[in-house]
Amino acid sequence: MGCRALMVGDVTGTMGPKSVGFQRYRLRCSARAACARRWEHPCMSSPCSPQKSQGSNRSSRVEQPSFFIDFEASGIAPDSYPIQVAVVSSESSFNSLIKPARYWTHWSFDAQDMHGLCQDQLREQGDTPNAVARRMNQLFSGQVLCSDSPQDSFWLDVLYEAADLVPTFELKPLEVFVGREAASEIYRLLPTTKHHRALDDASALMSACRAFFQV
Repeated sequence: MGCRALMVGDVTGTMGPKSVGFQRYRLRCSARAACARRWEHPCMSSPCSPQKSQGSNRSSRVEQPSFFIDFEASGIAPDSYPIQVAVVSSESSFNSLIKPARYWTHWSFDAQDMHGLCQDQLREQGDTPNAVARRMNQLFSGQVLCSDSPQDSFWLDVLYEAADLVPTFELKPLEVFVGREAASEIYRLLPTTKHHRALDDASALMSACRAFFQV
């Protein structure tokens, strides 16, 4: 979802009177900081690790992601759930609305104001969690997907729990790939916007990473 926010009212399931922007920014950036502390010295040595860029001193010291993922969700409450997922790379893209599972009932209208998706649209146009998860396993098996926040890992878990499947790929926050300082530089390259969709945000993260590595 990028660096964006919902008010405290969304956490409790009620609507707060204030702007939705700052609180979500604070929550997402706090999560980023916590992840950065955990992965201050990242090591990606598995066979599915991203390729190291050889173009410059900067890029040779970090891992350059190849796949970028973003979720839109029903909100940020503990019972929130993913409603859209997108994955992009330099060669391909995947984008799907997600039809809510029967027990997914949380809904934040503050979040709806940001992503612009309504519940009827998800029920009519979305694919089931099982169908989305199966397709992602087929497309991204063995890959490591880069996210702009650890929160996306939560929504991935919710998706795959509903699908009763296990991911065949990994999802890692940007800090794991490039470290805390470089991630902060990349985040500053992201566009500031009030409205968010998964495909746009995943593409924006990929573009920001490309711009960083080209310097």
